[in-house]
Amino acid sequence: MEKFSLIEELLLLTLEDRGGEFDKVPEAFLVCGIAGGALIDLSLRGKLDSDLKAVWAVDRSPTGDSILDPVLAAVAGESARLDPRAWIVRLSPKAMDMRAAAIKGLVDRGVLKKDGHRYIWTDNTAGHATKKRIFDLLFSDDIPSPEDVALIAMADACFVFERILASAELKRVRYRIQQLCRLDLIGAQIALAAQQLNLEFRAAERRTALAGLAGNVLEWYDFGVYGFFAVAVGSQFFPAQDPTTSLLASFGVFAIGFLARPLGGAVFGYVG
Repeated sequence: MEKFSLIEELLLLTLEDRGGEFDKVPEAFLVCGIAGGALIDLSLRGKLDSDLKAVWAVDRSPTGDSILDPVLAAVAGESARLDPRAWIVRLSPKAMDMRAAAIKGLVDRGVLKKDGHRYIWTDNTAGHATKKRIFDLLFSDDIPSPEDVALIAMADACFVFERILASAELKRVRYRIQQLCRLDLIGAQIALAAQQLNLEFRAAERRTALAGLAGNVLEWYDFGVYGFFAVAVGSQFFPAQDPTTSLLASFGVFAIGFLARPLGGAVFGYVG
């Protein structure tokens, strides 16, 4: 059976059953999963070790994997012992490049075939076996390998199962996922750090959405009130012999507000 890296298997889990698109796992979640997956993969290969406070190299010899070796070199070359969270944050800017390299590797090895922007499963059954193996573990009491435990832990940390399983299926296997994640003795702290970061991203997204909703509600309330009193505003602030002229002037100010929206969005959206 062909051997895949943890990052490759995480990506294969998110590919549609018939091939085509990788599930749109939010990038903020995915980068933490890929960065954490690289660290756990190196731990599984005996290159790194970790605890609650630090990740460090125990074997600096290259793995031969073009994605993992730069990560190993970075950890080995760091004089201070950084904790799992710090390493995930440091590796996150490179995570999407790791994703692209992993997908390219799957294509080069004949596991997937690129068709435009789509990725099609080939006759190589090894890729299909990843998803089947994980689903079999979730819906049974079979004993998993350390690699499968690590993959399940990282997929759970990235909320992948929420996207590839129906709600009823997820509810059915939720306890089993938690049970398997507790078996992760090698990369437990790394997976936990990735999950905590993703939970923070999710909370930040909610706060951003609520702030945007509140701003839009207030803005449209302001427009609504102005529109309702447009006649009164026109007569008081734009007096003219013709009431229609006053009303048009009032609505002209109303129109300026709409024209300012895209301009303000372009300027202040760039500022952040």
